[in-house]
Amino acid sequence: MAQADVIDLIFTGLAAPNADETYVRHAAVINRNDGRMSILNPEDLSRGCIHFQDQYRKLNFGAAQKILALIEQTVQVEKVALKIREAIYPRLLVAVGAPQGTSIPDLIWQLYAIYAKSTPAEMMTLAAQTGEIFDTGWKNLAADEDDLSADTLKSFYDSLAFPVGCTFRKLISDNLQLALQALPFWAVTHIKPKAAFDFGGNSGLMTTLMATTGTGRCLLVDFSSKMLDFARWKDRRMGVTNVECLELDVAMSSLPHPFKESFDFGVCTEVMEHIFDVEKAVAAMAALLKKDGLLFFSASFGHYPYPSHLRRNVVFAGKEDDLLRRHGLQPVDASFPFPMAPNQKLYKKVVSSTSTHRR
Repeated sequence: MAQADVIDLIFTGLAAPNADETYVRHAAVINRNDGRMSILNPEDLSRGCIHFQDQYRKLNFGAAQKILALIEQTVQVEKVALKIREAIYPRLLVAVGAPQGTSIPDLIWQLYAIYAKSTPAEMMTLAAQTGEIFDTGWKNLAADEDDLSADTLKSFYDSLAFPVGCTFRKLISDNLQLALQALPFWAVTHIKPKAAFDFGGNSGLMTTLMATTGTGRCLLVDFSSKMLDFARWKDRRMGVTNVECLELDVAMSSLPHPFKESFDFGVCTEVMEHIFDVEKAVAAMAALLKKDGLLFFSASFGHYPYPSHLRRNVVFAGKEDDLLRRHGLQPVDASFPFPMAPNQKLYKKVVSSTSTHRR
């Protein structure tokens, strides 16, 4: 007797909306909000494979192709998310002193609690209130944006109660969001730079990832001294020794010589729209890169009045290429495992910072 096909077994005898049909619920699809990519809900990947085989066997090739494309995109997203968590997970276990098998969310809340001398429950409560705390604080600060200064902005970010504003917990984002945020990490694993930085990198998720997967020297730059304090502490707990930290105002006012044109690769994602002096910040960022170095960049200048996005920076919306060209950076074509967001680009430094300053 021939062995029954697994697809036949799955479909045979299942309850269906129509009594004459067998039925397996279609896999849920997640659509990115810019319309450039759709993936299957990762929990439904196996169901998507079942429907692909069913459509293929029925010779519905068009439908099978569409399902297969969703499966391929989903697998690419899962591969990036898996690589990130695989790199961080053993380090988190060491940092927290937890046994193998502890979930990543539990590890994150325990890590936060140890740092803040608090409890995981309190950290979760504060994190859940992030939007409300952030919005209220921003409204109080920016009632009149004409009175804003770089110093008041820094004071605002430093005033936020930890872990409000801390982005290290992106590790527990859904896989699509995590993968999109970590496309520069995917680039690092292929470019294999000797030295890399994250400009505006908050609590150092990206620099920790780069430092633990082959990049010999990493630099974290941020405007919040509170986030840099946590980043240093977190890296010590995780056994990461090759990440340096630098405050943004120091980088912008007088970049220390050891950092000038010292990095092969840089990251700056969703930072510049929050910066008081964008031109000065981009100049400092460009000065970190070696000639021919690459920069993964994104900004949301046009999203004002989103909290903490500055009205003064809307002028750069749609003119990001011009902004970076003024500092010796040119956009370059790049191939990634799935489509980047529309505002994500890769740039190459074509002019040294010294030459740029002389012009």
